[in-house]
Amino acid sequence: MSTETRTVKYEFRPGIMRESTEYAAEGGWFDGNRVRFRNGKPESIRGWQKRLTSSFIGTGRAVKTWAALDSKEYIGFATEHKAYVNYGGQLYDITPYDVSVSQPRDAWFTTVTGVFNTQSGSTAITASITAHGLFTNSFITVSGWSPTSGGTGAGTYPGGITSVRGDYQVSIVDPNSFVFVAGSAAAATSASKGKASYAVRLRSGASVAAGGLGYGANVYQADPFTMTAYSSVLNFVSGETTITVSVSDHNRATGSYVKVSNWPGAGLEGITSVSGQYEVSTISTNSFHIVAGSAATGTGAGKGTNIYMNVVPVSVSTYRAWNEPATESGILLDIREWSMDNFGENLVINPYPQGGIYEWDKTDGLDQVALLVSGAPAESNGFLVSPVARQGMCLGVTDSTGTFDPMLVRWSANEDITDWTESTTNTAGSIRMNNGSEIVGGLAAGNLVLVWTDTALTGLEFIGDPFVFGTRQLGTNCGLVAKHAMAEFDGRTYWMGDSNFYMYSGQVQVLPSTVKRYVFEDFNFTNRRKVYCGVNSEFGEVTWLYPSANSSECNRYVTYSPSQNYWTFGKAIWTTWVDKNIIDTVITTGVSITAPNTSTDLNFLYDNEPPNTHTADGQDMPSFIESGEFDLGDGDDILFIDRIIPDVRVSVGNLQLSIKTKYHPNDVEIEKGPFEISGNTSYIRPRARGRTAKIRVSTGTPNTRFNVGTIRMDVMPDGKR
Repeated sequence: MSTETRTVKYEFRPGIMRESTEYAAEGGWFDGNRVRFRNGKPESIRGWQKRLTSSFIGTGRAVKTWAALDSKEYIGFATEHKAYVNYGGQLYDITPYDVSVSQPRDAWFTTVTGVFNTQSGSTAITASITAHGLFTNSFITVSGWSPTSGGTGAGTYPGGITSVRGDYQVSIVDPNSFVFVAGSAAAATSASKGKASYAVRLRSGASVAAGGLGYGANVYQADPFTMTAYSSVLNFVSGETTITVSVSDHNRATGSYVKVSNWPGAGLEGITSVSGQYEVSTISTNSFHIVAGSAATGTGAGKGTNIYMNVVPVSVSTYRAWNEPATESGILLDIREWSMDNFGENLVINPYPQGGIYEWDKTDGLDQVALLVSGAPAESNGFLVSPVARQGMCLGVTDSTGTFDPMLVRWSANEDITDWTESTTNTAGSIRMNNGSEIVGGLAAGNLVLVWTDTALTGLEFIGDPFVFGTRQLGTNCGLVAKHAMAEFDGRTYWMGDSNFYMYSGQVQVLPSTVKRYVFEDFNFTNRRKVYCGVNSEFGEVTWLYPSANSSECNRYVTYSPSQNYWTFGKAIWTTWVDKNIIDTVITTGVSITAPNTSTDLNFLYDNEPPNTHTADGQDMPSFIESGEFDLGDGDDILFIDRIIPDVRVSVGNLQLSIKTKYHPNDVEIEKGPFEISGNTSYIRPRARGRTAKIRVSTGTPNTRFNVGTIRMDVMPDGKR
């Protein structure tokens, strides 16, 4: 055996390989974050920055860019609460009002007098309106705020609050009252004061997928409720039905349920019976609200002895009698999603599930809301415009009798999204998909409209009269995981299913992936509908955003390069994505990098990878690449690594390079480094020993961009033992 030092080149295949062990990935890269490959070599991706300084309400669930005939550029996007348009640096709320299309605009608002109640020092305003019909988290628009006229309190603003105009999110006290929060605190306690007009916005949807409740939502006669005795936790206000329950770390979210038993009515301010199940309204980590069937006759705090409640969440298999609705469930209530497409210059939006079809016409004014399309189906789970004949298409929709069918496709007449009634004089029509249980999504790709159910892919092709659209089943067992989990790029369509990636280019193919196991074994399947797919045409990439197992929101990405046939992954803050076809950058929505994963998250519109941007909206954006294990010799000899010659390019700052060695596959790694590397570093001397090694290159300072070339090492035998 030679004892001379020799220089060895180490070339690694492009992409990350995580389908097996680190040693099995020899010759490739095993881990990384925020890197891509150019000509087979890894480099850091560029950063992102806020497009607008204004945040928006909710989490982005859909985004669309388009240009009007005058070449002006628009961005439409929507959340579980709102729909917006961005134009000229401004954000416009276009969320529809919850009204029928037949109502004139001046009928959207209801005027109420003498219904507002305040408490001194509080910003909360309670509106006492019989049978208001609102839901918690709904939004109202208030206008015409003025003092009470005539009678007691005439000329007096409620609590001295002189300005309440704009949009407000409400919380529900009971069927006849709700609360919203003003911008200033009341100077006095007042009751039944004020005059205003209000209109109700389209009802908010769910932000997190959860189990639905009802009599058929779970098994019967299972394990009993986990009931706990609580004392001195009940708080009452005279004349109110709301009971505040003070329990530390109760872990109950708004919309969840508690079961109450053993209610001793004596001493509980006149409320004699509160046994049964109650929906929770959360106000803090240590307290929540339930609403009793009768009002308290007095005010009291810290009341109750041995009140039994299942405050701590119980298992899915919860005991209940035959006539009790379930409190937990495996039935999934889907999140609020949106479909967006353009009909001419206008933006057409459709909220999921089973929402109406709305159109925003910029000629009505940028600050005008989207209006319900006259004649369109009342309920639809998706909308797009066909590419050939410009027909509106609804995917999962009410039929001509008004019955909702999740497998039905309906389309309008040519060039008219108000005419959906099939006749001999138009091209409106419908067809039912025959494989699956629901239509998940659709995409106009070339001359085809691709329609995915939860199990199959069908192609619709415009053929003209009398059938209008012909269909052919393109694939089975290849369903779509989420409404926006697909994208077309370079004549091919890519999508994510429940356990595989797929491609269609004349035929359906499973897309081989070197990171499939890594993705699907760390995937929040309950919130799978949040998966979002987008294209970055500048770098020839298809990217999926998805929630990892420990996150209810998209916090990871996985990227495929069709031209170079490699995969990468990393951490992400984005929830939607649209390519730079109209706008000069990729547009995304996402949470602020300065406050991730907190209750105070702010969501923004972002420019992704603009030129010369290497930060996460001004913050550090660490990235790294780490190889799989590779033999230093033939796998038998122990080698001594004297010198590493890094082939890297560094812009702004320094990199860090580490080498990790082992003597045996299951040994603990021996790490040498990290060593600082700049653009002027000729070599480093790690003086490392082992049979196998791996290399890690990472950003050492903020704003750093790097490219990694060929790694060379000076090695010499160090014995076989």
